[in-house]
Amino acid sequence: MSADCAVIIFAKYPQKGNVKTRLAKDRGEDFATEFYRTCAEHLFSEVLKLNNKIFTPIIFCYGKNEVEMVSGWAGKEFIVKPQIHGELGDRMSASLREIFSKDFLKAVI
Repeated sequence: MSADCAVIIFAKYPQKGNVKTRLAKDRGEDFATEFYRTCAEHLFSEVLKLNNKIFTPIIFCYGKNEVEMVSGWAGKEFIVKPQIHGELGDRMSASLREIFSKDFLKAVI
């Protein structure tokens, strides 16, 4: 761990039909997938511009089966962990509980 603060990103691997499904209904799956990929990669890039000696960047991906794919996509600078399934609030609470159990003192999602 490089710091006592975590920056948490929730992300899915950009697979056609699995991201931005409401947008895909109007604009098509290819557009929705590329839009999602572009936005996520921009976020990854911006987070990495910050001083990572101050925080540790962590991605909680959609499930255990995505960990390896998201790790390869986002890059080695990120710790990648699976999210639990459930409502957004439950997933946020679970990720914060996990982070704070690992000696992080602060976190932002």
